[in-house]
Amino acid sequence: MPVLVMWPDSATKRCTEGETTVDECPGPSEPLFGQDGNYRIAVPSYTERDGTVTDAVTGLVWEKVTESAAFTMADAREHCATLATQQLGGLATWRLPTLRELESILDLGRYPAFPEPIAPHQSGYYLSATPVAASSAFPFWVMRAANAITVGFDESAHSMRAVCVGGETRINEVELRILSDWVLDRSTGLWWQRESGSDDFSWDGALSYCESLELSGYTDWRLPSAKELLSIVDTEELQPALDRVAFPGEPPGKFWSSTPVATSGTETFIVDFAIGDLAYSISSAKRRARCVRSDPPPDP
Repeated sequence: MPVLVMWPDSATKRCTEGETTVDECPGPSEPLFGQDGNYRIAVPSYTERDGTVTDAVTGLVWEKVTESAAFTMADAREHCATLATQQLGGLATWRLPTLRELESILDLGRYPAFPEPIAPHQSGYYLSATPVAASSAFPFWVMRAANAITVGFDESAHSMRAVCVGGETRINEVELRILSDWVLDRSTGLWWQRESGSDDFSWDGALSYCESLELSGYTDWRLPSAKELLSIVDTEELQPALDRVAFPGEPPGKFWSSTPVATSGTETFIVDFAIGDLAYSISSAKRRARCVRSDPPPDP
């Protein structure tokens, strides 16, 4: 029985021909096939109602931000509590999102990366409720709305934005089922190559490697999008920020995604698994690659 993908894709389709971004993505026999834009999996859609925005893929209900305000961590929590008291959207529970939930709404095919239906204010950093592993000076992760870069945050700072999430629906943390050569993340429905490629690849080499991979009887492997790669980060671990049992012997390296940077035709998003953050890289650089696959959706 197919496993349903529950992790949203980026809404905006984007590809590069190596130097500039292009409207049409390459075909299967063309160079650089396998980019994020070649695969449209669980594309998000949003429904606005009574000051809230609902994500059809995850089921999360978000506050529709209307004011350009800055918060400390305490102020942000009080803001979410006020929404609960007001029962915004008919919901009596509102809270700060986890970093994983913020990542779920990213649209890395555009700049800025936060979706306008939820967060029209695209400057600054948005707070998460996720602690930074082994840090007391900067105890919580925040995410920059423009390009999805994450940093640690001093909770007494006054310059952060906040968006709250309502109701009882949550995005679960990584839930891995380990098989011999691959790992199923039940929280997203994605199947992962357990041992990454032993070589360092340029970006086009990483795309080709995953497109040609045959593993456990499957040939539909691909290089993961930046959002997919972020979904297996373990925020409680460092060096690597990854489940060491599911992915044994992995160095804390930098891994390619299939997602070109929206503002550049020569740069690609990578995830640095030393601490699990998103970064950019020139596409000619040498990085690691771990492939992913997903079951096709069931017939309607």
